[in-house]
Amino acid sequence: MPRRFLAILIFTALLLSACGGGAKPEPTTAPLERPTSTPRPTVTPKPEPTAEPEPTAEPDATAEPTPKTLGGNTDSSLSSVEVGNFTTYTHPGGLFSIKIPENWTSEDNSNELVAAVTWLDPTRNALIVIAVSEEQGTLSQAELSKRLQDFVSTSQDEPDFSADEPTNLENGGVQIIWSYTATADTGATAKLLVNSFIYQNDNKISMLMFGVPDTQFNDLKGGLDEMLNSYIVDPSVALGVAASDDGLPDAERYDFSDDKGGWVEEDTDGVAASRSDGVYTVTIKAPNQYYILNPDMDIGSEQGVAATVEPSGDARAGVVVRLKKTGDTRNYYSCWINANSRYGCFVSVKDEWTILQDSTKSAELKSGEPNRIKLTINGTTLSFSINGTEVYTIDDDNVTEGRAGLYLENFEDEVSAIFDDVAISSK
Repeated sequence: MPRRFLAILIFTALLLSACGGGAKPEPTTAPLERPTSTPRPTVTPKPEPTAEPEPTAEPDATAEPTPKTLGGNTDSSLSSVEVGNFTTYTHPGGLFSIKIPENWTSEDNSNELVAAVTWLDPTRNALIVIAVSEEQGTLSQAELSKRLQDFVSTSQDEPDFSADEPTNLENGGVQIIWSYTATADTGATAKLLVNSFIYQNDNKISMLMFGVPDTQFNDLKGGLDEMLNSYIVDPSVALGVAASDDGLPDAERYDFSDDKGGWVEEDTDGVAASRSDGVYTVTIKAPNQYYILNPDMDIGSEQGVAATVEPSGDARAGVVVRLKKTGDTRNYYSCWINANSRYGCFVSVKDEWTILQDSTKSAELKSGEPNRIKLTINGTTLSFSINGTEVYTIDDDNVTEGRAGLYLENFEDEVSAIFDDVAISSK
C-alpha cells in the first residue's frame, strides 16, 4: 500500500475535529518504593493452560449500507489480501468498537481532538481508517455529504482518480465510492477501491474508509460488510479524555517533561534510569536481572496502568500492578512485550514467579516501534491490552493491593526500554 495514501487519510482525518480535551489531575504524594536491580528468579509454569480470551460480544450495528464496486481492471500480480478470524477492537475509553481481522495491524493516531485509527492487512494492500470527531449541533445530510466530498477531493490528483456522486443512506449517513491507481510495496500497480462513509451520532461525527484492491473486492465484500455493520460509537464518551487516559478513571499522567511523580533517576554499575526529551529511558547493564519502578503514590487495590513502551534487544518491558513489599520480597502482577512482537504475563508472590501467559506472538504488536499497553486489575480480574485490543485476561487472587509502575527484564545482554505517556489509576 502506498504510504502517500495512508498519510492522506490520517492527515485529513486530523483536520476534521472540533475542540476537546480536559485538565490534568494533580499528582499524589506518598512514599516511593525504591527500585533495585534484582536477579531473575526461577519461574514456575502456570498450573494449567489458560483459555484464549473470547472476543467481545458483537454490538448492534449502527451502519446499514453495504459497500459496492466501481469495477475496472487491475494488475493480477498484486498479493491477495489476508483476512484472519475477526476480533472486536474497542478504542481506549470505549468511544467506538468494530470487528477487525485478528491478523491486521493497527496504528492509533488519536489526540485530544480526534480519535483516528488505521488497520493494515499483512500484505499492506488493504486498509481501514476510522476517524471520530465532535460537532456542536446537528449537521444535515447535505452538510455531511459536503464534508465527505471535501475529504475525498484531497486525493483527486492521484493517477486515474475517479469518484461516484455521494449516496444518501437511510440511516442519515452518506457514502462515496472512489478509486485511483496505486503502487504497492512490491511495485505492482492496481486500482484501489475505497468505500467511504460519514455518520453523525449525537455530537460524534464518524468517518470510515475501507480500501481494497478493486479486483479482490468481490471476494472480500462479505467480510467488509461484517466489519462495517459491527461498527458502533458511544456518543457519551468524550474525546481527549478517553484517548489520553486509556479508559482509566481519574488517572495520573506522566509525560516525563518534568519531575512529576518522583520517578527514580540513577546511573550505577547495574542499572540506569533517566528523563530526557520527554521520555523515560531505563537500562539494565548486568545479565539476568529485572527492575521495577513506580511513582509517588498510595497503595491501592483497583488499578490500571497504561504506557507507551519501546523495548530494544532481548528486553522484556512492561508494566506492573499491586506492587507491594513483604519483608525483603515483592508481590505484584506484570505483563510485558518484547521487540519480536511477543508478550507474556506472570504473578510474583514473595519473589517467586508463576507464569500466567506464556510468551505469545501477537499481531497487535508493531515490531520495532512503540506500542501502547495497558494492564488492569479489578477484584480478581486481570486484563492486558495491546494497542487498544485486549489480548489476555484471567482471574487470580494471589495479590490484593500495592502500587502500579513500570517493569524491565533482561537475559544475557544489556538492554534498554523507552517509556512515555504513562497513565496510572488507583483506588
